[in-house]
Amino acid sequence: MSKRKFYRNFNKRKKFNATKSITIMLCICIIGSYAYINLKDKGLWDKLESVSVMSSIKNLSAWDGLKKLFNKSDVITSSDISSELGDLEENKDSEENAKVASVNEMEIYTIQVASIENKNDLKKVEDVMEEYKFPSANMDLDNTKKVQVYASLKEDKVRENLEDTRTYFSDAFLTKIEIPMLSLQYTDSYSYMEDIAKGLNNLIENYKKESEYWDLGEKNLETYNEILTSRNTILDNLKKNTNKINYSKMDKFKENLISYIDEVEEKILISSKSANENKNYISQGALLSSIQGYYLFVNSMK
Repeated sequence: MSKRKFYRNFNKRKKFNATKSITIMLCICIIGSYAYINLKDKGLWDKLESVSVMSSIKNLSAWDGLKKLFNKSDVITSSDISSELGDLEENKDSEENAKVASVNEMEIYTIQVASIENKNDLKKVEDVMEEYKFPSANMDLDNTKKVQVYASLKEDKVRENLEDTRTYFSDAFLTKIEIPMLSLQYTDSYSYMEDIAKGLNNLIENYKKESEYWDLGEKNLETYNEILTSRNTILDNLKKNTNKINYSKMDKFKENLISYIDEVEEKILISSKSANENKNYISQGALLSSIQGYYLFVNSMK
């Protein structure tokens, strides 16, 4: 019998195991990606420098060593806070570049005839003013309705009507609505705040122009309509700029100003209609009401 050994299938090609190969490749990709992400963290080198070889051998197991090497630390490193430092620097620049837009103060004289809490009493007062054609308006202040008549930038103009007013309201007295200056702080990112300040200043000047118109006793509808048309344009631009506000801390300012603009726009229609119907006392009352509303708006920002 021949002693030659036969090695069967020695040169036979093995079957390709696709599942096993794919699994190995996935493992290599995962390990490689994980190592790249951790090695990319510059803080890793600080970890390596802080761990001595001897202390690692004595105190750490192989698994602990791997965890220390490849696990991201909860401690913020210089590379971790780079974005935060950038934000701080940006905020610092914003504070240094802050600007202030000022809205002018305003003063107007009027006559207060009543301070009413009861709605029924208010109706009685309004009926008298309507009957005798007082240019009137009222505003909520200190939980009461402050009922006022006439309005002018000049004290003597209002005082001329004081005695006549006391014929119907014996407690009537001269008073002054003082509206303080409004300062709006902003940075270049919110430059529209400057446009809002300009719009409010234009509105104040428009109110003064109408007040002077009534002081002169004119009845030129063309001139008056020009004043109202100009006011409408001012309000349109003011609303557009106010709607640009996208800063949460200015939400109250934005909401209150938009609400005020809407109220004044409604009064423009009333003023125009009344003047054309020769009811100037209603138009003058609308002006007083608009100024009262502006006073309340500014006070709401305190």
